[in-house]
Amino acid sequence: MDERTQLLPGRRRPLRGWRRTGTYTGRTVASLADSVALNNDSRSVIDRMSQRIRQAQEVTSYTTNSITVLVSSNALTYSYVPGEKKLYEIENSVTNVLLENCTSLVFDLYRRNPMTNSFDQFPATDDIDEAKLVRVKWTCESSRPGKAAGSSELI
Repeated sequence: MDERTQLLPGRRRPLRGWRRTGTYTGRTVASLADSVALNNDSRSVIDRMSQRIRQAQEVTSYTTNSITVLVSSNALTYSYVPGEKKLYEIENSVTNVLLENCTSLVFDLYRRNPMTNSFDQFPATDDIDEAKLVRVKWTCESSRPGKAAGSSELI
């Protein structure tokens, strides 16, 4: 038997698989780090968007991929471009990228009054003047080296 092979007392075969365990642990830690980073990014974006949208006087334009609101007589637009997988914030001709690697994003508008015996709201898609609630739902992905798709975060 080779000198470099380790044997535990009472065992006849050398220890194997420790390298695989280390690789698996490394991948798990990398995956957890991706999830934490996505979660932090998503939280900061939803905090920023909710703060700005709550300051709005009215919704001026709406599609499932973008929404424009009036904040202090300035138009504020949030626009998702599926081909680029990015969410943009546009105000006073200044464009900021809020999210990258975003695989889906949907804006929904609702009225203030709730449905009977439910916590759900009535949709306001037919008349944006009645919109009082905005729901944003997105999924982002993070890719790690060696993996096609890493973590995903649904907000």
